[in-house]
Amino acid sequence: MDEFRSVFCPAKLNLLLDVNGIDENRFHRLTSLAVRIDFGDRLWVKFAEDGAEEDFLSCDVGEIPTDDRNSLRRALALFRRNYSFPQRLEMRLEKNIPIQSGLGGGSSDGAQLILTLNRMLGQPFDGPSLTGLAAQIGRDCPLFLGPSPCIVRGSGERIDPPDGGALHGLLHMKFLLFKPMFGVSTNWAYETLDKTGMRKFVSEQVSDGALQSLLSDLRSCRQSTSYRNLFQDIIGEKFLELQRIFRDLPDYFHLNSYLTGTGSACYIPMEEDADSSPVQAYLRELLGEGALIREVRPTVDPHGPLLII
Repeated sequence: MDEFRSVFCPAKLNLLLDVNGIDENRFHRLTSLAVRIDFGDRLWVKFAEDGAEEDFLSCDVGEIPTDDRNSLRRALALFRRNYSFPQRLEMRLEKNIPIQSGLGGGSSDGAQLILTLNRMLGQPFDGPSLTGLAAQIGRDCPLFLGPSPCIVRGSGERIDPPDGGALHGLLHMKFLLFKPMFGVSTNWAYETLDKTGMRKFVSEQVSDGALQSLLSDLRSCRQSTSYRNLFQDIIGEKFLELQRIFRDLPDYFHLNSYLTGTGSACYIPMEEDADSSPVQAYLRELLGEGALIREVRPTVDPHGPLLII
């Protein structure tokens, strides 16, 4: 009888996220610096026992759909369309990354499943082929198979590592991650951005300047003022709890907080030996006991999990 394989599906932070416009296919063009973190979902996968007639997916969070809306189902169907295999699959998902958080939970789950399936089946796909499959699941998926941190450009298809010197600062950092009990839909965030017109878009030259400034600060282990997210004002204007935190943290704690994606999760960059407990107490009082508040650390991996393919 096959044993379950335990697979970690990491969340990610966007330390910089700009939108540079819309391409000819109506995709938004992005500039981002993304890094995976040591917090995420846990997936268990095994081939089902002989005689199983269909794939099975369960999740410990009832509000997470387990039908074709789930990225694991979509990833499995995509894999089967490109490489047929007779065994049915049994999957169990421990969902720790909240939905509509902007932390890439669904994308990470799907990317890790196709990577794990490839290994279970003797690696029928090479690294570039797996990256191509991941891109068909979602635009965020390929970054979970590449280096961490990584620079993301275009509509998400261009993923490159920063130079090695930029990694050193991240090794001496942590982030205080927090998410209110409400989520924010990615579709709503982009639709609201589009309604503002071109005045919200950032030129690629301006984005590249901000990116190089942030990388320079990380190389030198300096506290940076170059973290940024184009959606921060858009989402902060609608959700007053976040607007208050963005405003009050510099005054109360001399710290800044940043939206991590297009959801409601945010992060606070901190030195690794800093005491975050006063900030956590403030956030807990404001956001309530059901909010996600925890320290996380970046995962520095210059090559990514595809290296062993």
